[in-house]
Amino acid sequence: MSWKAERPARFALPLLLAAGLLSATAPAAEASPAPPGYGYVHADRASWPEGWDYTPSRSANSSGGTNWVSRTATGEYSVFMPGLGTDLESNRGVAHVTAHGTSNAYCSIRYTSRYTENVGKGDPTAYAGVWLSLRCYSPDGALTDSEFSASWANAEEPEGQSGFAYLTTRQLNSHMPYPEYRYNSSGYGIKVTRVATGRYEVQLPGQGGGGFDPTAQLGHVQVTAAQAAFGAERCMVEEIESAFDPVVIEVNCHDVDGSPRDTLFSLTYVRKASLVRTPGGGAYARARGGDEERTDRQWTWDALGEPTSVAGESGADEGRYWVKTPMMDHFDKGNVQVTAEGSDARYCKVAKWSSDAGIEVRCFNHKGDPARGPFLVSYAY
Repeated sequence: MSWKAERPARFALPLLLAAGLLSATAPAAEASPAPPGYGYVHADRASWPEGWDYTPSRSANSSGGTNWVSRTATGEYSVFMPGLGTDLESNRGVAHVTAHGTSNAYCSIRYTSRYTENVGKGDPTAYAGVWLSLRCYSPDGALTDSEFSASWANAEEPEGQSGFAYLTTRQLNSHMPYPEYRYNSSGYGIKVTRVATGRYEVQLPGQGGGGFDPTAQLGHVQVTAAQAAFGAERCMVEEIESAFDPVVIEVNCHDVDGSPRDTLFSLTYVRKASLVRTPGGGAYARARGGDEERTDRQWTWDALGEPTSVAGESGADEGRYWVKTPMMDHFDKGNVQVTAEGSDARYCKVAKWSSDAGIEVRCFNHKGDPARGPFLVSYAY
C-alpha cells in the first residue's frame, strides 16, 4: 500500500473559517446552483498521531484535488476535500459516514463546513474546499478511535426529473430544509415532519414513480446522524415508500440506550446511480437480513446490470453479512456506506470490502451485541 508523505495538519482547526455555516439562520433567497461534485475517503489509520494528516489510498475527488484526513483527538477526525464547494453561494452538499472494521464502533457527522486558506487576509472570495468533522463512538457513547468510510456530494441546478435528492436537517422540529442544505433534482422543495420523539418523515416531491409496475426501480436511501453535537445519537431508515409521488422516507433516531431521541441527520435518495453519482457507477441493495437471499430487483441496482446476492451468518457470526455484486472487480477502490433499516435501534457498519469476498457488513443492537436485521448498502466507484 502506498501513501503520500505524511505532514502536520496544515491548519489549526480553530483558525479555519466557518463563515457562519454552523449557524441555523435561514437564507434570504434560494442558494445559487453549484457545479456537481463529489469526494470520498476510506480512512484506515484509526489511531494516527494527532495533528498529522495523510491521504488514504481509497480516495476520490471530482475536482482533481487530493483529499486528506487528520485525527484531532480520540475518536475525532477531520476530512478535507480541496476544490469542492468553492463558490461562496454554492449548495453545501450532503455528507455520510460509516464506521469501518470488525469492532462495534459507529460514527456520525459532527458538522460539515467549508474552509479557506486566506485566514487573516480579509473576507474570502472563494472557499478552498469542503471540511467534514466526524466523531466515532463505542456502543456506550464514549469516543473511540475507528476507521471510517466517508462521502460528500453536491449537485447543480434542478434537472427537472427524478433520481437524486438530499438534505441535512438544521432543526429538530418539522420544517422545510434551508435551500443550501437540500437538493431535489425534480425542482421541488423537501419537507421534514417530526412525527414523534426521534421519528421523522421526509417527503421528496417529484421523485416517486413506477406505481404498481413490479419491475420499476424504486431507488435507495442512506441516512446518517449529523451535526450530532448533542451526543452519540444514531439514525436508521424505518421505511421507504417510493412507488408513488411523493417519495416518503421514515427515519428513526436513538440515543445510546436505544431510546428515541430527536436528532439532526443527513439523508440521500438516489435511483440508478451511486450515492454520490460517480461517473464510474456503483451499486446498491436493500437486504432483508436473512441467512441467504437474492435481493429484490426493485431495490437493487448495479451499473453492470447483473443481480446482487446477500448471504448472512448465524451463531458466533450473527449479524454478519456478505454482499456480492458484479462491481466487485472494482472493489480495490471506491466507497461503501451502510444504514440499518427498522425501528429497533440497531446499527450497521462495513467491516471490509474486497474484490474476492465482496462487502462485509456487520450489524449490532444498541448494546453493541451482534444482531441480524435488514439494512441498506451502497457502493460508489
